[in-house]
Amino acid sequence: MSSSDGITKADVLAFTGSAPAGSSVQLSVNDLVTGTPCSADVNGLFECSITGVSPGTRSITAIASLDGRTSSTSEPLTIVIDRAGPTMTITPERSTVGSNATYEVVFTASEPVTGFTLSDVDVYCSTCTSLGFAGSGATYSMSMDMSGINTDIYFEINPAMYEDPAGNLSLCCAYATIEYDGHGPIVIGLTPEGNNTIRLTFDEAPTGLDVTDFRVHTWTTNDCSNLSYGTVYSPGHGLTNLRPMNGSTTEFYIDHFYDLNDPPSLFELQIAGTYEDEWGNDVEPLRQPPITMSTWCN
Repeated sequence: MSSSDGITKADVLAFTGSAPAGSSVQLSVNDLVTGTPCSADVNGLFECSITGVSPGTRSITAIASLDGRTSSTSEPLTIVIDRAGPTMTITPERSTVGSNATYEVVFTASEPVTGFTLSDVDVYCSTCTSLGFAGSGATYSMSMDMSGINTDIYFEINPAMYEDPAGNLSLCCAYATIEYDGHGPIVIGLTPEGNNTIRLTFDEAPTGLDVTDFRVHTWTTNDCSNLSYGTVYSPGHGLTNLRPMNGSTTEFYIDHFYDLNDPPSLFELQIAGTYEDEWGNDVEPLRQPPITMSTWCN
C-alpha cells in the first residue's frame, strides 16, 4: 500500500504504529475485530498483519491492551483495497466520417491510470495520420487527420502495460469503429401526412435539397393487376413547399397537388436531381430506386 494514497491490491495488509511497550494490539476493519493480536516491542513499536480483507474502502482502527487495561480506539486509517485492473473505453467524436475530416477520439479509463500512451492504441487505417496524443489520469484523447479515407476505421486497445494507482495492470480489451460514409443521403422513409403532404426521412442530413430534386412517376391499371407505364412528370412538377420538420436535419415535408386516393393509379417518387451530405457525397438521378408514394390497389 502506498503511504501517500492508501490504495493497495495486496492480499496481506501490514500496519505499523506505536503503543505501550509489551502491549497487545488488536486491529479492526470497519469496527469488526480482524486477525490475531500482535505485540508492541520494547520500544513501543508494532507491526500487525491481516488477510482476507475484501475490496472496497475500509476503515482500520487499533486498540492496545496491557495488564488488564485497554486503550481508547485509535484514529481510523482509511484505505482502499483494489484488486481489479482498469478498463478503457474508446469514444470517437462521431460514429461516421467522410473524407477531408479531422476527428478527435477520446479514451476513458475506469479509474486514473499511468503508463497509457499512443503505442497502446492500434489504429487500422492506412491513410489516417495522428495529429497529437494527450491526457492524464482517466481521460486521454487523440486527434486524427482522416482525409482521403475510403474504408471504415477500426480502433483497438489490447491488454497493455498501463496500470491503476494500486498497481493493477489493465484488463482486456477495448474496440471502436468509425464507419466510412461514401454515399449521399438516401430516402429511407416516405409517409403520407394528410392534406396532400408527404414526410421524407433521410439516413443523413441532405444539403442543397429542393423540390426539383424529385419527380412524380405514375402507373395506371384497369383492373388493379396489370400496371402500365404512366406519366413521368418533369422534376419538381406538382411538388411544392419542401421544408424541414421542426428541429430535424433528416426529415422534411413536401406538398403535392395530386389526389393520391383517386383510382386506379400508383404513384412513385423518383430522385431527379443532385444533393449532397456534409462530406460532399451526392445522390445522382436514378441512383436510388423509386419510392412508392401511394397506391389505390391492395
